[in-house]
Amino acid sequence: MSGDTDQRIAELEMQVAFLEDSLQKLSDVLYKQQKRMDELETGVKHYEKLLQEIQHGLRDGEDHKERPPHY
Repeated sequence: MSGDTDQRIAELEMQVAFLEDSLQKLSDVLYKQQKRMDELETGVKHYEKLLQEIQHGLRDGEDHKERPPHY
């Protein structure tokens, strides 16, 4: 029985090693995805601010429009 137990322990150790490796790979992927999401969020905030500035500029421009003198 000692041989069966040793074999079973060796199989369990291999499974644990495989799971640890898989967990590390998943952790690395998750880190990269979070980093990319942070970069995209920064970009979105930049473009939201830019859009607000453009909209504000357009509104200011409409307030100062005058009809040409020939009307």
